[in-house]
Formats: sequence, C-alpha cells, structure tokens
Amino acid sequence: MTTPVPPQTSDELHEDDIESRLLLLERALSELPASRQTAVLIGELPAHGDLLLVAFVPADAEREESTQRAARAACARLVPTLPALVVPVDDIPYTLDGELCGQQLFDEMLPQIARDLLLPTEMSA
Repeated sequence: MTTPVPPQTSDELHEDDIESRLLLLERALSELPASRQTAVLIGELPAHGDLLLVAFVPADAEREESTQRAARAACARLVPTLPALVVPVDDIPYTLDGELCGQQLFDEMLPQIARDLLLPTEMSA
C-alpha cells in the first residue's frame, strides 16, 4: 500500500529548489539501510492539477514498514511543500544504458497510487 504524506506548508516552490531537494531526497532514500534503490518522480494529479511527489522504495520484506516510515519522514523533511506518496515496489526498471524508466514505473503503479489517493483516512495520517 502506498502511504500519503500531506504537504506541511503552502510556500511557492522554485524549480531550482525543487530539483536540489529531489536530489537530496533521492540520496537520503538510497541511504536507508533496508532500501536497495529508489526513484523519485513528480507528477500532476489529473483531477486537481496539483503536483504530487512519488517516492518508489524497494525494501527488504523484514524491514519494509520501518523503511516506509523513514521514507515518509525524509519526504516531509526535504520536500515539505509537495504532497507525497511513498510506494513500496519490488524493483525499479532501468534501460540497458542505466536510465530510469520513470514512465514505465509510474504506469505500472498508477492503479495502486490512484486507489491510495482515494482513501481519505490515509490522507489524514
């Protein structure tokens, strides 16, 4: 199940600030003890036009819950102005050249993301 992280402030984001914060977030997520690799994507919520940060975090099964909590905390700390979801995944797809297949990953997880965004109890957590 994905875990929403509500935004903590409504300050305007500058593009350079977002990019640097996303790099910091990717680095923080990749340093989690149980995380093997990570991907952080920003998409638009179709019904609202708002931006949504989605952190895809594969983790060892034994430590998935603690990894998800740590990932949510990192999202809230490093990119507090964007609503965020932390999505557990088995693997992150890459091309043969080592490039992230972000659209493929997002498309594969979209049904789960959409379901979790519709759960109002999760959004208030």
